[in-house]
Amino acid sequence: MRTFILNSFLIFLVIPLTAQEVGQTWQQLVPPEKGEIWVTPAQGRPAQPVWGHANGMTIGLAPMPGPRGLLRIYTPYLGLTGGRMLNFIAVEPIPAGKSARGFSELEMSVLDNRRGKKFWSSDDSLATEPRDEVFPAKGKITKAGDIEILTVFVFVEPFKNDSKVY
Repeated sequence: MRTFILNSFLIFLVIPLTAQEVGQTWQQLVPPEKGEIWVTPAQGRPAQPVWGHANGMTIGLAPMPGPRGLLRIYTPYLGLTGGRMLNFIAVEPIPAGKSARGFSELEMSVLDNRRGKKFWSSDDSLATEPRDEVFPAKGKITKAGDIEILTVFVFVEPFKNDSKVY
């Protein structure tokens, strides 16, 4: 009986320490802000990296649920709040003149030695350094005539086959 109590205590002690080392879970992050037309990440605080149309499809990045190294695609579903996961999109580049394909969800990250390439967002195409995934870019809203356009750049760390993708 004493062994069971001691083991239980050690398990409860280890779980909170592990959770603190990993950081915040996606549920603890501030949900995206829903405007009249667009959904964009909240700014200035740890936020869920999700962008898209307020009444349509959105995309998300890790740490949203699912394997790292994949874009997440969400769609509205039967009037439920928030999007429901529809699918994932992998990034699998083959550089010109080479035959080796990169696999964004399978390759190990050289940035933190975890499975899945690290993705990060930016408001422009010049971001060379990874951004903290819980402080995503807002995205830029521009107009082309009467049409609004939301643009966000998603970068992927370099692949083993030397591909550099955004």
